[in-house]
Amino acid sequence: MDLDTADRRVQIITGTPDTVIKKLKSIIDLIDPGYIVLWGREGPMSHKVAMRSIDLMTQEVIPAIKEYESARQG
Repeated sequence: MDLDTADRRVQIITGTPDTVIKKLKSIIDLIDPGYIVLWGREGPMSHKVAMRSIDLMTQEVIPAIKEYESARQG
């Protein structure tokens, strides 16, 4: 399966932090997962690109999802 197909089928989630946050919120609303596992590095990425991905995940995506889940829990 190519990258675009996997992304459309939500087998992977890629994009900017805002895109990833939006996709994760949709998944949370649809299936209410007990756990979400996130990878910051996949495939042939340079160390610099992988570190940027991990930084964005920890600085933007994870805090936004925690806040979203907290609001959902009420």
